[in-house]
Amino acid sequence: MADQDKMSDCSEQLVDRDMVKQLNSWLGIASSELLREVKTLKSEEASRLMHVCSLAEELFHGDLQEARQWMQSPAYAFRGEIPLEHARTEQGAQEVETLIGRMKYGLPI
Repeated sequence: MADQDKMSDCSEQLVDRDMVKQLNSWLGIASSELLREVKTLKSEEASRLMHVCSLAEELFHGDLQEARQWMQSPAYAFRGEIPLEHARTEQGAQEVETLIGRMKYGLPI
């Protein structure tokens, strides 16, 4: 319950509470761990992550587990950085989105 209150306070300051819950659900991490992450997230960054995560889920035909695994695995295209971390900047999110699009349509990476 205390984590919920802290998450609520934090989310009001930086990101929308629903977005925090969606990120928590999508990333599959504990609320306390997410709370530490959310303290460093800005609203636009969280929004970018949610967008990229939804594209990854779509790429894997709604298979959340596969999408999570892909987003949290080192990617050659990003010199070993995981897509989730790469997407934290605007340019990085665009690059992850481009990679997902190329994979979706079977284009060379």
